Amino acid sequence: MKLVTEFMHVNEAELAASTLEASGIATFISNGDSARLPVASSFAGGVGLWVLVDEQLPDAQKLLENPDHEVEVKLSDEELKEIHRVAGEMGLSGALGLLFRILGATLLFAILIFVITRF
Repeated sequence: MKLVTEFMHVNEAELAASTLEASGIATFISNGDSARLPVASSFAGGVGLWVLVDEQLPDAQKLLENPDHEVEVKLSDEELKEIHRVAGEMGLSGALGLLFRILGATLLFAILIFVITRF
């Protein structure tokens, strides 16, 4: 699993993920839930867009830069479904989502403590 890019808003990440998925690239969005919270989003960092198959990273980057790029390592619809099914069974999205929520909350708590101790 490799990070393609980060976005400030979850809607941008979802749109890019849809573009990649439609071209046969398996994706995952991290920090999407935290980014939906108005206060936490400014502290939690960006919304990560990841490829689930490492070999698809170059295609994902090129496709986001150029919508006419021909994907070389393309997965079929069946392969995409299977990858997402296996990832779901392994708790990948749930575990990573929880990890990023914990990291976001920890960062928010650290910033609040820093601000409070400064005054």
